[in-house]
Amino acid sequence: MKEYPYKERLLAAIIDSLLLAMINSIYLLPAVIFAIIPFVMQLALQSSVDPALVEAEGFVGSLLWLGMWILITFVLNIAIGVYWHVYRPSKNNGQTFGKGFMKVKVIKVDGSELTFTNLLVRYLAQLFLVQAISIFVYITIFIDDEKRAIYDFVSDTKVVRA
Repeated sequence: MKEYPYKERLLAAIIDSLLLAMINSIYLLPAVIFAIIPFVMQLALQSSVDPALVEAEGFVGSLLWLGMWILITFVLNIAIGVYWHVYRPSKNNGQTFGKGFMKVKVIKVDGSELTFTNLLVRYLAQLFLVQAISIFVYITIFIDDEKRAIYDFVSDTKVVRA
């Protein structure tokens, strides 16, 4: 058995990401059609018509509708993520669909039985670290005199007014 299957692990993550993207598109497409497009149309209507002619209730209604869809997609994202990365692997030998396909699995370092809690902590740490790194990338914008992000330093670029 290969102890550190980094290529298989990377391919498993890509497979899982593609499958999750397909699943997410099932409920994100209706969100775009029924919430985001009407909200943008309402904003366009407000900016192109005399404000006195546009009903405030229409804008508030569009905003509430958009908020409802954002909440629904947020809850679905969390539920699907917990199922995909925590529940299913806890019942399926430490494997997501991608890990199963690539014949790799998550195990405890000491070899003891993997638990739901282990997988939940692993998933939450992953989410937290990805978000923390995403936020960190932009922190330099507030610190640097030229308002450059980390990727601007890496690429020797900066953003200026056009």
